[in-house]
Amino acid sequence: MMLSGKKLLIIGGASQHCKVVESARRLGIETYVIDYLPYEKAPAKIIADHHRQINVTDYEAIRNLCLSEKIDGAIASHIDFCQRPYQRVCEMMGFPCFGSESQFLTLTDKQAFKNCCTKNGVDVIPSYTVEDFSDEAECVKTVDFPVLVKPSDSRGSRGQSVCSSYDEVLPAIERAKRESSCGGVVIEKLMKGYSDFSVSYIVINGTPYLTRICDRFAGTEQDDLSRVCIAAVSPSRYSDMYLSHVDAKVKSMIADIGLKNAPVFMQGFIDGETVRFYDAGLRFAGGEYERQYEAATGVNVIDILVEFALTGAVSENCRIPQYGYKLNGKISVQFSAALRAGTIAEIIGWEDIKAMPEVISCFSRCTVGQNIGVLSDTRQRFFTMNILCANTNEARNTISKIYSTLQVLDEHGRDMKTSLFSPELLNHGGTSCL
Repeated sequence: MMLSGKKLLIIGGASQHCKVVESARRLGIETYVIDYLPYEKAPAKIIADHHRQINVTDYEAIRNLCLSEKIDGAIASHIDFCQRPYQRVCEMMGFPCFGSESQFLTLTDKQAFKNCCTKNGVDVIPSYTVEDFSDEAECVKTVDFPVLVKPSDSRGSRGQSVCSSYDEVLPAIERAKRESSCGGVVIEKLMKGYSDFSVSYIVINGTPYLTRICDRFAGTEQDDLSRVCIAAVSPSRYSDMYLSHVDAKVKSMIADIGLKNAPVFMQGFIDGETVRFYDAGLRFAGGEYERQYEAATGVNVIDILVEFALTGAVSENCRIPQYGYKLNGKISVQFSAALRAGTIAEIIGWEDIKAMPEVISCFSRCTVGQNIGVLSDTRQRFFTMNILCANTNEARNTISKIYSTLQVLDEHGRDMKTSLFSPELLNHGGTSCL
């Protein structure tokens, strides 16, 4: 299908959307990126044909842009905050969209997602309601502490609190409400010690294809980063269990939701021969896995969704490999280095890392002179690094080399890196870090 000359609106200027800009431009499509951030702080704007400093919820400004520039379609592929605005823009302009308003609610609101899972026989984490904490005496009898309190719709681990007693819960609820756009709160059993896990599908003409099964690893409790993912390894060591006991239920749920052409991912914890899910998205998971997937399989899933965004259809020639999640026997690792609080005075080794053949892509979030605070969420990450290796040993050696090559020094010459992913954990699902 001829796409050359069409115009695509990309909602969100984060680094993850650079893949969309690159895909569209390669297909001869003119690109427009909008984001509330200025040009120099929005990587996708820097490489786009056109950019505007427009908040993704400023629907009047977006409408005017689409009409004046005769834009043909829109896409938002990776960032939670952009998803519901993307659906509203598509509805407003009559553009093709990954899903309806109700489908986006189901896959962006944590409580709505849990309800959908329960309806479809998909396991979730045991949870409580705010009302369960209205009376201290009753709470002590019924609640199994510690619990995790979080906004029903937020991103980057923001607004989350681990509570070990009744007195800690009420302030945590208020904190979570402030981070939620709808004031919703989810309270769950803290799944400490359980292996964190994620799966991704791309739905093509109503059929979901599994593209990723991965183990997720969190930062350390000492750095207050135990709720922040600092590494994701694919394929997962739990692939066989997932395919045997969970995959069919999830595919059935995707059909029940009614998705036709869309990316969808889900996160959960391994519990014996099941996964207890806690989050989902009607988008790709964050990061650059799609680049690794293409390097391993030859299939560019971004191209597929760019085509859908402009035509409302996916080519009949589109072929997703049945076992693409196996990456043709290779191993994909997406990992980060968090930073301790301080001011970055010098960065050493970054260009050397970018030149390594195993590095598919890398993105630095911080610059010299930037002050890093204790935020306890994804804003403490220094980089996102994506490698694709022939085997586990090569991946271990590459990770060790990257960490030893890179130095992020503060004004006293001390390395600020912390909560590093241990290469020795590549064969073990879990949450531990160095």
